[in-house]
Amino acid sequence: MPTVFISYNWSDSDFVDCIEKSLTGKAEVVRDKKNIPAWGSITNFMKKIRQQDFAVLVISDEYLKSSACLYEVVLLMKDEGWTEKTMYVVLNQSIYDFHTRAEYIRFWEQKCFKQEQEIKKLSPSNASNLIEDLKKSKTIGQNIGDFLTMVVDANNPPAETAIAEILKRVSGGNQSTEIVSDRGVRLSPLPVTSNFVKIELVHPYLSKDALSLLFSAYNHPNGEIYMCHTVLGLSVKANGHEFMQSGGRREEVRWESAVSELEDNGLVEITTHDRHSCQYQLTKEGYDMVDEMKQKTNEER
Repeated sequence: MPTVFISYNWSDSDFVDCIEKSLTGKAEVVRDKKNIPAWGSITNFMKKIRQQDFAVLVISDEYLKSSACLYEVVLLMKDEGWTEKTMYVVLNQSIYDFHTRAEYIRFWEQKCFKQEQEIKKLSPSNASNLIEDLKKSKTIGQNIGDFLTMVVDANNPPAETAIAEILKRVSGGNQSTEIVSDRGVRLSPLPVTSNFVKIELVHPYLSKDALSLLFSAYNHPNGEIYMCHTVLGLSVKANGHEFMQSGGRREEVRWESAVSELEDNGLVEITTHDRHSCQYQLTKEGYDMVDEMKQKTNEER
C-alpha cells in the first residue's frame, strides 16, 4: 500500500482521525500520535515526511504558527518534485487574503527577533541548543512566503470534500467516497460543518449554521467558539475551522445569527469579551444536545 504522511497541528486531530480512518486498508498512514514511540525523537520522525509516497498538510492558523509543523514543511520542500506528492487541506480560508499571508510572514520575522534577543542574554556556552531553535525559525521565516504562495496557487478542494479527494488521489482515482470518522459516524457528503462529523443537520429550532458551530465546538478540547471583528472583517472560528468563507455584511450577519441562536438557547455562554471579540464555551446543555443527536443517529443506523 502507498504511504501517506499527515502533517498537522494537534488542534485539528479530529479531522486527521477521519482521514486516517478513511484510509484504512487503502494506505499506510504515518502520523506522530502512532509512529513516535514513547521518548522517541520528534525531529527524527519529522524527517520521515520526505520518505513517503504522499504528504497531506492540514493547514490551519495553529499550523502556520507552529515550529514543528512548518519545520516538516521545510524538510518536505527540500525534495525535488515535492509538490507532485503533496495535498493541502486548507482549514483557514483567510490565507487566500494578501494581508493575512503578510501577517504570517511578519509573525515569523518577529519570532526570530524575539529569539535572538533572548539568546543575547545568555553566554555562548549556554546558548548553543537555543541557537539551533533559532536556525529552524529563520529557515521557516525564509520559506513561509514561498510556501503560502504555492498553497494559494493550488486548486485546493474545499475542506468538506477534501477527504474524498485524498482517497481518490491515493487510490489512483478509483475509490468510493464513503468516509467514516473515528467515532463510527459516516461522513459523505459533507456540508461545511461540525469538524467533519456527519449527522443530518436537522433540528426543530436550530439552523444548520448554528448546528455546524455547535458540533465544531463540541470537538474542540475546551468547547470554544471565537468571534472577532478585525480590519479584514468578521472571523468566526471553532476547533480550527474558519466559518467565514467569504466577506460581506450578508455573510457576517449569517454567522452572527448562528452564534446568537446558540447563546439564546443556552447552548453556549460568553467566557471572555472585549470591544472587538467574544469567546464562547459550550454549556452542559450544549454537550448534552450533541450527545443526544449522535446517539439518535447511531440508533437509526
